[in-house]
This record gives sequence, structure tokens and C-alpha cells, in this order.
Amino acid sequence: MNDWRDALRDYWQWKEEAHVDESRLRQFAKQMAGRHAFGRQEVERIQRIHAHWAETKLEPLKVTCRVKLVQVNEGSGEVEALLSVMERHVHRDRQHRLRLEEENRWHRMKLKMGRGRWHVVEDVPLTAPPTEGESGVAKPFSADHRRTVSVGRTPAGFPGQDSRRSFWRDAGRDYRRDWAVRYAESWWNGHHPNFRAFAADCTNFVSQCLLAGGAPMTHVGRTDQGWWYLGNGGPDDRWSLSWAVAHSFRWYLSTSQTGLRAVEKRSASQLEPGDVICYDFDGDGRWQHNAIVVDFDHQGEPLVNAHSASVRHKHWTYRHSYAWTEQIQYKFFHIVDHF
Repeated sequence: MNDWRDALRDYWQWKEEAHVDESRLRQFAKQMAGRHAFGRQEVERIQRIHAHWAETKLEPLKVTCRVKLVQVNEGSGEVEALLSVMERHVHRDRQHRLRLEEENRWHRMKLKMGRGRWHVVEDVPLTAPPTEGESGVAKPFSADHRRTVSVGRTPAGFPGQDSRRSFWRDAGRDYRRDWAVRYAESWWNGHHPNFRAFAADCTNFVSQCLLAGGAPMTHVGRTDQGWWYLGNGGPDDRWSLSWAVAHSFRWYLSTSQTGLRAVEKRSASQLEPGDVICYDFDGDGRWQHNAIVVDFDHQGEPLVNAHSASVRHKHWTYRHSYAWTEQIQYKFFHIVDHF
């Protein structure tokens, strides 16, 4: 009788090999996709990855999934487990340059004993551990925090920022795209201690990147106006809806006339490092995700960093995200060079 840990290890090795071995993908599809919805979802995702590699002329060299067991609940003939998964793709492009794409996410899994063996019967990808963070909904504004906002000490990736700064708009400032990108590279897989971390953290992360690049806050004392964050990472912090909520941030970029401003572009190839892409995965008009451009591939297409899940140098289309659908819609925003 195999141990459930062996079954879990074999499952992830199987998925890892299916990315680069067509025969292993066919085996996975035959054994898992026919029995479980999660198996079909995984096969479709891997097939989208293969299509993306072919379309962008990338040669896959290695795919690894580093899995850590975070929490386990064992019962009679059944196990539930929470896993942290770091997935890495190494490619070579047509110019023989190597590229590394990384994603850190969580999976909730269930295994059951049947016919003397353990079997994976559920695999649910999560953007964050189920016990982490907040909903991203702003709390009521507190007048006690109207003077200053702390952005903490000056860490690597947050250059040129004073440890205390006014939240009122500071006109006449250039947007330092290199600073915004450096912050995005430093904190793509972590949370700056001077900001709250949310379960849905993508917009909070992009806002921090823009702030690091010199984007000025605007604040009128109401959560539904301006773009601002007040606090030092503690329970009494306050923020605007546009700072932390994806839908609000997308519409703020479309309408803002002061402080942080952006110009909508027709295509992703018109963007620059430090620009922003917004995502409506379902195409229903509710914007659910934001990412920041940090680099470009050999075809001139943006690569992005983001939170929820934490990704680094992901192709902007998000085709191999679990959230991707055929109805996905994008908005491309070029952040102005001077505020």
C-alpha cells in the first residue's frame, strides 16, 4: 500500500513532466481528465502553454514545480493538504537568449484511499493561502491619519523615497520607470512590511510599484476619491478604493486628471516598462486583476510582474493562468512621464 505522500509526489512529478513530454501529457489526460474536472482544467492549461510556446517561438528547456507541504489534515482514508508551489519555466528564444518565468501560488488538495492505493481526487489552485489577508475593501477614513503616509525605510527597490512623505499631490515630478520596475522585481514574491497585504493583492502591489516610481498620491479624505494609502502596515492603515481594488484602479487610470495619470493604448506592444495592464478575465465588465510591465520578450511583447498569484516575467496575455478564459478583456495604460 503506497503512502499518500508518495501519491502526492508522483502526481506533481507527472504534471511537471507533462509540460515538456507529450506522451506524459497524454497519459495524464487519459488518467485524470476523464475522471475529474480539475484534471481537464490542468490539461487545457498545459495545452495553452504549448500553444504559447509555439506561437512565440520559445524552446522550453525545463519546467520545475517545487512543492512545499504547508498544512495537512489526515482522516480515515482521506487527506486534505495545503501546498505552496513555485513553478518555473526556462525557455530559449530565437535569439538564443534564456528566459526565466516564475509563479508562486497555493493549491488545496484532497487524496483518498481506494483499492489499496492513494489517489488525488481534488486539486484547487489558490492565489493566496485561505487564511491570509483582507478582502481588499477599504475601511472608513480616519481623520487621525491626514497628515502623512509612511512608506517605511528605503529598501532595495524603493529608491529615492523619503521615509515620511506628504500624501497631498506633489506636482512637477518625473515618473522613474526604472524605480518602479526595480520595486516590482524586488517584491514580486513578497510583501513590503510598511503596507498591508491582502488576499487579493494585485492592485495593492501595482500601486506600490507606481509610488516607488514617483507617482504622487492625491487624497480628498474619502475612500472613493483619489489614489492614496495612509499608514505603516498596521491594523489602522487606510487606503482609497483605487489603491487596492482592481476595478476601481482601472477606472481611476481612465479618468484621473491630477496626480497619477495614464493614457490608454490600443495594444500591449505600445507600452513601456512601468506601464500597467488591467484584466477582465470573464469579459463581464468587472475588472479583476492588474499587472505591471517590467520587460519585453524577443518579439517586443510585454512581460509582467504581479501578485495574486505572485508572478515574475509572465507573458502579458496570461494565457496559461488558471483564471484565463476565452472571454478575457484587456486595457493597456501608459503612465505619463511627468506628473
